[in-house]
Amino acid sequence: MHEIITALNKPWINITIFVSVGSILFTAITFLGSFSFALGTSHWFRRTEAMFPLMMTGRFLLGAGVIAVRIVQDRVVTFWFRDRLEFAWGVTVSTFRIGTVLNFLISANIAFHYGLDVATWVAAAVSALGFVSSIVLVGLDIYGSKKVDVYAINDTTKKKFVSTYVWYVILSNSR
Repeated sequence: MHEIITALNKPWINITIFVSVGSILFTAITFLGSFSFALGTSHWFRRTEAMFPLMMTGRFLLGAGVIAVRIVQDRVVTFWFRDRLEFAWGVTVSTFRIGTVLNFLISANIAFHYGLDVATWVAAAVSALGFVSSIVLVGLDIYGSKKVDVYAINDTTKKKFVSTYVWYVILSNSR
């Protein structure tokens, strides 16, 4: 047991476990929420007793997952972008807001032209894309945490890694 605790006491492992488990778990919850809501609005469950509980469960899971994913993303941003925190948070918040506006505009048009079923399934597909980008983010976080000393991070060691990493933070944030 002591060997396990000693092995887990490395700083990059503690930080990476939180990001890995949290990111994948919470984006999976978000995807399950989107999928459940889309299933509730589909023609298979429309006008049945299961429609409303499916939709409410989906919205609950979606809301709980999005809030938790946001916490994990804030941790990633504060860890990797300490020296440019204002810029990184500005990009993250801007991306989040642009995603919200695009969702509002595009979902209404998809629902108008193709129906509610298609609009909710497109939303579930975008949520699945967020889940996949979260897996990529975890891989990059593990890779980057192993490459740099987490207590002695400076600009020269991060510049090679952060330039590609920022795009995956943006992609995983655009749900």
